Amino acid sequence: MGLVLAWVVLTAAPAWEHERADMAVAVVCTQGKVTDAAKKAAKKAVGAKRALELVPAERKDLELVRKDALGRSFERLSPAEQKAVEGFTSAVVAELSWPRGDTGGLAAAYAALGTLADSCKGVLVDLDQVTAFSAAAWKARSAAAPINASDHFNIHMVALDDGVMMFHTGGLSRFGLADIVVPTLSRFSAESTGSMVNAIAQRLIEGARPDEKGRLLIRLDDIQHPAVKKDQLADL
Repeated sequence: MGLVLAWVVLTAAPAWEHERADMAVAVVCTQGKVTDAAKKAAKKAVGAKRALELVPAERKDLELVRKDALGRSFERLSPAEQKAVEGFTSAVVAELSWPRGDTGGLAAAYAALGTLADSCKGVLVDLDQVTAFSAAAWKARSAAAPINASDHFNIHMVALDDGVMMFHTGGLSRFGLADIVVPTLSRFSAESTGSMVNAIAQRLIEGARPDEKGRLLIRLDDIQHPAVKKDQLADL
């Protein structure tokens, strides 16, 4: 079909590509604590060319780890996991980074964090996506190609004044990309704007880049993930 979604004008700064990809995840234990053996195994799983820093954090430092912020993802946790999230006093925050061109970096990061959670039957809270995962759900995450971008980032909606909203994504940094911001939009255009942002993120993750004038041409037929392409064409 050669369907064109939009010409999108992108800002020149910050750069759309970062030298390193990164992510931050909190591990909240339901039993015991993250063991030294688990920390050692996680660092081994990450590998030498990648970085993993484990930082203890208290509740006051983790404002996103709460029921109302996590929304539907909190509701998908088991009762014991929900209780752990609501009652935790401290957690371990894993901060990971790897070279942007390291195609195995994301899969290694997911595997390492699954190892950490296994040691204490932990709940993982993706601080970029603001989403909670059981250990089983986390380990089911796939970084295999073709990647469905929407599995790895979220669109955060912020209500402004008089029915105006702002969109910004959380999670594109794990692909070495700057997050996307739509500074103002009407709430009536939220659904169509969300679809547009999903298409842009999908193509950026698949390798599309703005031209020298900062414009990114999105063709729905160019989307590499079959299910995403089908959904986008149906939504159009």
